Amino acid sequence: MDNKQKIWRFLDSIRSFGKIDSLTLIQIYKDWLQTGEFNLDQLSFMTDEQKNEFKKLLIGLSNEEKNNLFYIINSMERSNDLFVFEEGEKLAIQIFERLAATDGTVLDIGSGSGHFLREMHHAGIGSAYEGEEINKNAAEIAETLSKLSDIRRFDVKTTDSLTNWNDKQYDMVYSNMPFLGRIPQEVRNELPKLMNKPPLAVAKIGISDWVFMLRIYESLKDNGIGIGIVRGAALNAIRDKEVRRWFIEEKCIKAIIQLPAALMDYTAVPTFMIILDKQDNDRIMIMDASEECVKGSIRNHNAFSDDNIETILHALFNETKISKYVTHQEIAEVDYNLHPQVHMMNSELSLVNPVKLSSIAELIRGRDIDKKTLDADKDKTQAGYLLNLSDIETIFIDELGQSISEELLEANSKMRVKENDLIITSRGSKLRVAIIDQATADKKVIVSSNITIIRPDVTKINPYYLLAYMNSELGMYMINRMNTGSVIFTFTNKKLAEYQVPMLTEEEMDTISDEMKLELANYKRLLRDIKKFNDKLPTIYTQFKKEEY
Repeated sequence: MDNKQKIWRFLDSIRSFGKIDSLTLIQIYKDWLQTGEFNLDQLSFMTDEQKNEFKKLLIGLSNEEKNNLFYIINSMERSNDLFVFEEGEKLAIQIFERLAATDGTVLDIGSGSGHFLREMHHAGIGSAYEGEEINKNAAEIAETLSKLSDIRRFDVKTTDSLTNWNDKQYDMVYSNMPFLGRIPQEVRNELPKLMNKPPLAVAKIGISDWVFMLRIYESLKDNGIGIGIVRGAALNAIRDKEVRRWFIEEKCIKAIIQLPAALMDYTAVPTFMIILDKQDNDRIMIMDASEECVKGSIRNHNAFSDDNIETILHALFNETKISKYVTHQEIAEVDYNLHPQVHMMNSELSLVNPVKLSSIAELIRGRDIDKKTLDADKDKTQAGYLLNLSDIETIFIDELGQSISEELLEANSKMRVKENDLIITSRGSKLRVAIIDQATADKKVIVSSNITIIRPDVTKINPYYLLAYMNSELGMYMINRMNTGSVIFTFTNKKLAEYQVPMLTEEEMDTISDEMKLELANYKRLLRDIKKFNDKLPTIYTQFKKEEY
């Protein structure tokens, strides 16, 4: 039995008595590093026999295995906040090895338990390692685990990396930044003082990722390499357009890589890697590596194989099917949107006779009706319905939940749907494009503020053709390109108006429309059968149950 199996067997054997917490284990390690003895007095829930068994186990472990034991125990704690992005670190290390001065200095901003710094040391990259971490316990853990790894030039400072910048510059800077919400005002106030050449857009930065990216940039030597892990919203949110423009004009972005989703243990949200340097880059390598992974290989999360990493590294230096160079002018033409999906597929080029949606349909954005108004409306006579996001589960509206009065219906008559209207969720967690049939239109329905009505001009386009296209893989891709949110999908009517629709021959569009109608009818029939089954299911047993004896 190897040591890893022995660890799991022991932890399982004491489960009914208590748990070893990660901070207690770190204290045991610290005592051992100072005295050469394992003091297990803190493990009061253990019997003497269990303590002796655990001590023997610790004595038999290598220092690397002691490190691993900490992460095994830490991963089982509910309050675990020492997140490690192992797959991102693997890729970043390989990139540093190819681009940076590998015998230079390393800084990790938001270093947590120091995992990335130790992995750099194990890879033989770097000569001195520094970290910045706001969590005092995490900084102490990093120090102890670094001693176990016998790293001599290793220093993690307990500090807030957003407000406490130093003047030191490094050969390699990395940050798997915490995805914070609102940026504290003191950070906004300090930023202009901290930078040598602050962007004018500092006061308007909406997503904290860009504050970390600015810190990475300022911490780089002239020939240094910086790598930051960011959210998708940082690349396309409207509010951050000006700070993105600043990075482009500084010519410091070398590459942007879209990583596969579900690489992290603690979130399935897709992440992106931005590579910075100060070499006056006239163009940026844009890469969509979202499919370069082994799916579900580790705890139902995705992971990089050696082949995946080699494919990404090759694409970083060569235009391939997943990578291409994009000029600053091309980025400016799309309002400094840096999302790889905007640049990787020139989908418009594959569209036949594309026209703007606004030229073939009217767009009507729903209006916000506040809770106070809706509460006051509850006791009035029902005359129609308010269509909410929760009512849109498929490509047609089946049931409506919120009734409204004639008064509210009349006050918002411009937002009332008609037969053959399409509706699209313009803000929400789910992207849906549905069609309004006669039955729904007859119910007198208005739409909420997170929904946009698309009213096709039937003399120019068949609504069912438009429905089929917008729900197609290409059509959905083109909609996703309009997204300015991250977890919550968001786009404006201005962007929707620019949405490109291919205009095929009349015969081709009629064929697609007829097929769409047929499949939608079949789908409705299946849903009715499912509803009948669900209604009948609770009665099957009682219907045939014999009388009790």
